[in-house]
Amino acid sequence: MRVPGILEWPARVEAGSETETPVVTSDYLPTILSALGVDLRDERPLDGVDLSPLLHGEVAPREQAIGFHSGGRQAWIDGSYKLVKNGKDKPFGLYDLNNDPAESADLAAEHPQRVERMRGALERWRASCAVSAAGEDYR
Repeated sequence: MRVPGILEWPARVEAGSETETPVVTSDYLPTILSALGVDLRDERPLDGVDLSPLLHGEVAPREQAIGFHSGGRQAWIDGSYKLVKNGKDKPFGLYDLNNDPAESADLAAEHPQRVERMRGALERWRASCAVSAAGEDYR
């Protein structure tokens, strides 16, 4: 689920710049709003973060986790850890992306508390997505 991204914005991003910071399409809206000078301060939840500091070359750890769910697959990336479930009847796997980007060593059995904490956060995010999909956040 790691896909390289490309951004071309000569006025903001130096050609040839690279980053290892994980980003997600949910980051587009807060970033575009920031670039336009639009302040969206209301009760609507945003799953993404404003990437403006990153575009200016400032590197900081991502403070908001990244969630994914589609076709029975789920993932929650929080810092360097990724919690993955690849099907309804499959157990969760846990991987340290900094030390194992190929996700070959499942650490779930070694870190059950981390698995439960991340699983709970993933479930809360999925419930929030369901509320948004039902239109309840955007009246």
